Amino acid sequence: MQLKDAEIAALQQLIANADERHRHVVEARIRDAVSQREEELRALVMRHQQEVSAAMAKREEELIESVKRREEELRVAWVQREQEIRDEMSTAVEERMEWVRKQMEEVEEERRKLAATRAEVENKVKIISDGTVVEKTGMRFHLSSMKSYLIAIKVEGRRRHISKRLRTFSPHYRG
Repeated sequence: MQLKDAEIAALQQLIANADERHRHVVEARIRDAVSQREEELRALVMRHQQEVSAAMAKREEELIESVKRREEELRVAWVQREQEIRDEMSTAVEERMEWVRKQMEEVEEERRKLAATRAEVENKVKIISDGTVVEKTGMRFHLSSMKSYLIAIKVEGRRRHISKRLRTFSPHYRG
């Protein structure tokens, strides 16, 4: 039995020695496994950071492109609106110019009528100054007062009409 006890003690010693060696091997393997896992995690973190950076850069490019598209849409819309405004203004200016042209024609027509009336009055005054009308009617009056009277009657009516036309043509006219 002693032999068996010695054998058991030797085996226990071997087991203790083996456990000690095995423990060192296990600890070294654990350290190696931890180091390897840390390296794997660092690599994963780096790869994830690169993916996030790439995703952020892609999103930034998408946003920049979206902003550029929107700016182009706004530019096109503004160019169209500017053209519409130009067209409206051009039409309004043409209409106003046509109105001015018509007013000028009417004023010119009134001036022609006034000139015709003035010529008619001057002709009547000439006839009166020749004495033909004075002798027929037997009226006696001063010729200059008659001339002034006839001119005032005929011309004043035309002047009022022209003055009214010019006021509609130009609000600053004071005739």
